[in-house]
Amino acid sequence: MHAQIQSYAEMVCGTNLKTGHPEEASAKKRCISGLMRIGKNAFKLASPSIQKCKQESDFFYALETHHR
Repeated sequence: MHAQIQSYAEMVCGTNLKTGHPEEASAKKRCISGLMRIGKNAFKLASPSIQKCKQESDFFYALETHHR
């Protein structure tokens, strides 16, 4: 399961989902780290939510507060 999450995180976090352009390195790193921390629940997150939270300094916290 870990490899599936890693692969999904690389795909979703590596590209700006609005523009299709590569994501900046720091946003990509935060995003991957956050999705890996969430685990299999990462597959349940909507792409717009992920994209919105990528630019936050604490991606994981942004996701938590975004879904309340």
